[in-house]
Amino acid sequence: MHITAFSLLTRTSVHALRHYEAIGLLIPKRLPGNRYRDYGPEQVKEAVFITMSRQVGLGLALIAEQLPRYRAGTLRPTDMIEALNTRRDELEAQIEVLHAQRTMVVEHALWIEERSKRQRQSRTQAKPWPATPRRSPTGRSR
Repeated sequence: MHITAFSLLTRTSVHALRHYEAIGLLIPKRLPGNRYRDYGPEQVKEAVFITMSRQVGLGLALIAEQLPRYRAGTLRPTDMIEALNTRRDELEAQIEVLHAQRTMVVEHALWIEERSKRQRQSRTQAKPWPATPRRSPTGRSR
């Protein structure tokens, strides 16, 4: 199956498929003569496994580590659940950091707003300098 048809079937972009081939994750056969990529039906499940793993944010290194076991049928559901739970924990930690940063952003904005307001008020409430007569360099008033 050519790359475009395979891409549509597996819902994986052509760009991603070429990248997976370049890093040795999913290697299609090459047709003699024209060297077109030819994906076999057994690679459909592998591409879907890779795509679904990427969708939840698993790294290509972890996928490359697990893919041989997936191909061999030795990757157990408990192994996949463990990887997903680890990813969930990572996401929760990132969410906590983002919430803390959001709080700081709000606090900083309020601080800047309050400081700006105080500066505007001090400018409007300040008394102008008293008018003083200008003197000439000779000491006489103008």
